[in-house]
Amino acid sequence: MSYMQRTSELDLRSLLDLVKREMQVENFKIQIGKILKYDASKNLAEVEIVFLAKDELKDTTFPYSKLTTVPVFFLYGGNSKITFPVKAGDECIVLFNDVDLSEWWADGSTDKEPPSPRRNDPSDGIALVGIKNNTNSVAVALDAVTLDAADVKLDMKNNDRSLYDILIEKNEILSKISDSLKSIDSQMPSIISTISATLTGGIATVSGGAGTFNVPFAAPSWSPVESIASDVANNETSIGLLLKE
Repeated sequence: MSYMQRTSELDLRSLLDLVKREMQVENFKIQIGKILKYDASKNLAEVEIVFLAKDELKDTTFPYSKLTTVPVFFLYGGNSKITFPVKAGDECIVLFNDVDLSEWWADGSTDKEPPSPRRNDPSDGIALVGIKNNTNSVAVALDAVTLDAADVKLDMKNNDRSLYDILIEKNEILSKISDSLKSIDSQMPSIISTISATLTGGIATVSGGAGTFNVPFAAPSWSPVESIASDVANNETSIGLLLKE
């Protein structure tokens, strides 16, 4: 059925409803999108709307045009921020601003009229990355705040120092302690062997101001040193993995 046939057969109420729905198609509010590209230097993404648009008058569907310059929202307040790497394939919510935001985005312009009369236009979208559909949902812990950086580096810092730098320093200290313990550990058998060679029947002769005494002597064990050295080495390795680029 042709467009003219469809519209000519509608009564006035149905025709007005059809026009209303057509206007709503052009009036963007919120859509689910998928990131196609992301430019971190400009914080702009190219986004594809995941649904098809429908032309109610012509009774046809078609893909939305790609949104090529979409600012990405991150948590920011004062001089603090939380960012994360945005990648192609990430799903997002796209919010469409009521008015043209191009000048505000370019230079922060305020207290003046928007540069164009467009309203709820696809050119004025803002992406909130992080929504997941049910087939790829995120497990949420009910008893903890979870910060999962997966296979990327976790970077925490203030104006003076970063957690990365602090852990590097601590790891260097652990490395030195580990080396010292390994050196002691390697010398202990020789020291104990030398001591044992001077003893007879497990008796040590101790001389003092009050005379000479025979004191029972048990060869010391160096296993605690081995255990501590192992624990330090394991901690050194764990921190090293955390810091791995």
